[in-house]
Amino acid sequence: MPVLEIMRYLTALSNLPAEIQRQRIPDLLQRVNLWEGRGKKVWKLSGGMKRRLGIAQALLHDPQVLIADEPAVGLAPQERLRFYALLNEFSSNRIVIVSSHIVSDIETAYENPCTS
Repeated sequence: MPVLEIMRYLTALSNLPAEIQRQRIPDLLQRVNLWEGRGKKVWKLSGGMKRRLGIAQALLHDPQVLIADEPAVGLAPQERLRFYALLNEFSSNRIVIVSSHIVSDIETAYENPCTS
């Protein structure tokens, strides 16, 4: 299945309203830098792209608690910064627990959040 269809499928399984689908899916795919690849089949994605899809899936249901174990493994340096900035923003009104052995990534993200 293509990336966009996977995301739609997950919202359907969770009975998320169509309005949430229309708003949240494009927003998340853009924020994890997968909007351009939304038509690609998942098995054709690179490892980093699959990791970013997993991040979008984790945020799709707008959880109040998010636990991420080594979430940036396999991401390019710029994508790691983008991801940690997204988590930083996401954590403003939720609980986010991140386990990582790359402490400098987390420190950098919280000192200088990347918004691009």
